Amino acid sequence: MRTYKVRKFANGKNSRGEPFMNYSLTVPTDTATQLPDDLQFACELLPEIQLPDNDSIPEPYRGRTLQGILFSPQVDRSMPPELPSWARKTNGKPARKPVRRPGA
Repeated sequence: MRTYKVRKFANGKNSRGEPFMNYSLTVPTDTATQLPDDLQFACELLPEIQLPDNDSIPEPYRGRTLQGILFSPQVDRSMPPELPSWARKTNGKPARKPVRRPGA
């Protein structure tokens, strides 16, 4: 099994003059070529999870312990979630658009 390292690199500086750090992880070519070009992923760190050893789990995964980084495909990004009414207007005026921050 091939292994991959999370790489860290500086990409500009923040308002205090400190380097803004980015992190990346390589996706194997045979996996990446099977994915649509515009597919986006949400990333989370998994705690240690013990899968049951029964028919509800595909055979190669039965009884295995999983832990690590999970990238989940986000397929339905066409419609942003509707904001609640309190977030749409303030004092009869439209609410400000939220500021997008890196990694959010």
